[in-house]
Formats: sequence, structure tokens, C-alpha cells
Amino acid sequence: MSSLNQFEPIYDDRVKLVMRELESGKPKEQIVEMLGLGNWKSIDMHMRRRNFVYDKSTEKYVPKVPSEDVKPIVSIPTKIARILDKFEQFGKEVNPQVVANENGFSDVKEMSKYLADSGYYWSSEKFNYISAELPNPNSYEKSTQGDSIRRLQDSENLARGETFSPSLGESMGTEKFMPMLEFLYQNLSTLQSLLFQCTEGMITKYAVPGDAITKSFYMSDLLALLVNEFCKDKNLKQRDVAEAAFIEYMRKNGYEREVDLLLKKR
Repeated sequence: MSSLNQFEPIYDDRVKLVMRELESGKPKEQIVEMLGLGNWKSIDMHMRRRNFVYDKSTEKYVPKVPSEDVKPIVSIPTKIARILDKFEQFGKEVNPQVVANENGFSDVKEMSKYLADSGYYWSSEKFNYISAELPNPNSYEKSTQGDSIRRLQDSENLARGETFSPSLGESMGTEKFMPMLEFLYQNLSTLQSLLFQCTEGMITKYAVPGDAITKSFYMSDLLALLVNEFCKDKNLKQRDVAEAAFIEYMRKNGYEREVDLLLKKR
């Protein structure tokens, strides 16, 4: 193993599970019980052997930092490293919108543009962003800057499922549709909401599980009058309107998965 590879984090199933549960805020004791182990030491040893160390400030595991005598060939900016690490950790389970918000972007498009400007493009094969730099310039003598830009745009478009550029070529066959299918699957709940959104004469209602509680909050008096008028006109309870509004708002702002899990509880 080279001096560089020895510090490369290994994301096996147990590592992903531990990092995912810590990210969700689950106590160490529950994770130990979940894995059927005697104590946390066994988990810590497993994580360290796969090049992770426990960060007490965040109470999470992070990739081991190489010692000073190891000089990485490429220095990746911290924000980009965090984004790449998130996709590496959770793979296809990751919510790109959540990753974007966690790193200060308003949406995935803004995050993709930032990465593209930094020299990273989407790889459907790795399900992550990778460096746009050519690994062996001598084998790409005919490549031009325009070719690189088109390839970068193609990758970003495929990642968002927007369009297919003729530059992708006909030789890709059915493989060219795989990134789009992956994108559609990752955003299934959003697509369902768009396809089945209410039309004139149809009101969206949700069977939200749980006990009813009192929740008081302030709003504009004009908006309150409008809500009352709407409820009377549509023969609705204000609770139905409030619950539907909260659900739709959270779905549009990165909480599709959490909302869907809530609605599935009975």
C-alpha cells in the first residue's frame, strides 16, 4: 500500500451505517445494541482500521488526516471535500438537495455550478462528482477546451436529467438513459407530487398520523382572513390546510424522504 493510499477511507457497510446513525443523532449505546456488540470500542476499532477518527467536537467520525510527511498530490477545498465525502458515504441514498443546503447552496443547480467552476463534473458510474482534469493528457491530444466544456455540460445535464446532447453520440445505446432513470428514482416523491398535484376542484388532503395537539403561531391578519375565506369556500378545516401547507413546504425544501416516512406511519 502506498503512503497515499494508506490514508484513504474505506466505506464498507458497517462504516456507512455508523456514520449514518451518528448523523441522525442516535446515541452510541443504541448503535452498539443495533449491531449486537458488547461496547463502543469494537466500533471505534473498526472505524480506525478503515482510516476514520472520532471528532469530539462534532461527535462524528471523519476521514483520517495524513501526517505532515505525506504530501497529497491534489489539495481539495474543504467545501468540495465535504460534498464529495457525503456522496461517497451514502451513495444513492443521499438527498442531493440536503447536501446542497448543508453546504450553503440554495439548490442542487447552484451546487453543481460551483463544482463545475471548480473543475468537477458528475459521474453516473461513481455516483459522485469527480475531477474534470484529464488523467493522461498525452492520450487526449485531440481534446480541446470546447470538448472539455461540452463533456462537463453533458455530465451535469445527465445528473439533473434535463437533456441529452448530440455530443454524447449514438454509440452509448441504452446506457445514455441510466443517469436519467437514476435521477428520476432519486426524486420519485417530488415527481409524484408534480404529477398528482391538485387541479381546479380538487383539494389535496393528507392522512397525517399522530395525536392532535394545539400549536399557536402568529400570521398576517390579511393572510388569516384569506385562509378563513378559503376554508369556508372549500368546506375545509384550517388544520387540513395548515398540515398540507407544512407538508408541501418541507417537500419542496429537502425533506421529501422524511415527510414520506411520516405519512407511511400508521
